[in-house]
Amino acid sequence: MCVSCKGGLVKKRRKSGKTGSVGQTAEQYPMEDRVLKAAARFMGEELLPLLGVEGVVKRVAPTEAVFLEVKDFLADFNYEMADGTWKRLEFESDSISTEDLRRFRAWEAVVSYQYKTEVSTCVLCSSEAKVLRDSLTEGMNTYRVQIVRMKDRNADRMIEELEEKQRKEALDREELLNVLLTLLMGGEMSRKERVERSFGILVHRCTNSRVNSTCYPCLLHACEASRRHHYAVASQTHS
Repeated sequence: MCVSCKGGLVKKRRKSGKTGSVGQTAEQYPMEDRVLKAAARFMGEELLPLLGVEGVVKRVAPTEAVFLEVKDFLADFNYEMADGTWKRLEFESDSISTEDLRRFRAWEAVVSYQYKTEVSTCVLCSSEAKVLRDSLTEGMNTYRVQIVRMKDRNADRMIEELEEKQRKEALDREELLNVLLTLLMGGEMSRKERVERSFGILVHRCTNSRVNSTCYPCLLHACEASRRHHYAVASQTHS
């Protein structure tokens, strides 16, 4: 068996429940994946504590493990932690299925074998489902993932609080992350209004920031991509 790792493609289940095809281009990834990957790439140190995931990030780790039997084991985003272990982030918009858990388990096994390290998976789920499956028992073994259910968080309140604070002072990195995560949270606010107001917060932060940080333009670009995607979908719906 030969295994290699390289940069990050995303493998997702389509509405039919089947996994996405190998070799998807960036434009074919789900929009929320692109937004969250931007946040994960540039603000990992703040993102994991914000989501309740323990550990200290050391650096970004590879996201694709290729098993040379014409099979790809793909991850959304990975971190190598300060203690030498790996944390893997998966972004799911649907309920977590048995097939998902098997796919996560297979990826962990391949990477753990190659890098001789402990690997654990955290799933950020934006599904409306109230109960999400976090374990898979087969034979003598039980495999588990950590679930963060984004719909339990209120986007309406988060956006209003951030807008109010921004009138008085600059938002910090953790608060900017919350801006992006509002796209996945629960609440009564429409998706259109949520995207527009989140974009406005980021524009204000980038325009008034005196700090030369590459993360602000990247987060702004991710939110702008989400905004354009929303209008494109709305236009197709009404045409």
